[in-house]
Amino acid sequence: MEFGKKKASQMPEVPGLPLRWIEVNFEDLRSQWEKQNGVVRSSKNWESDPRRQEWLDKIRSLGFAAFIYEDGGLNKERKEFYEWANSKNLIWGAES
Repeated sequence: MEFGKKKASQMPEVPGLPLRWIEVNFEDLRSQWEKQNGVVRSSKNWESDPRRQEWLDKIRSLGFAAFIYEDGGLNKERKEFYEWANSKNLIWGAES
């Protein structure tokens, strides 16, 4: 909420109803806040992705960095998948 109020106060014309402005612009404000704070949100349902097991196997065999950069450049989708899988402890399980 404070982030939204701060953004509203920085507008060339400060909104008369800042809370209403925040409500109307919530998605954009959330996106800005997440970007500023390094939040990564996955828009994918990785649980049911058909590549799930194949990608887990690749991470295990190549390592996470080689998996993410396998095609030469940063692959954002693979990075998202790795972050999701790692947060769910799916790569090495309890043995890591």
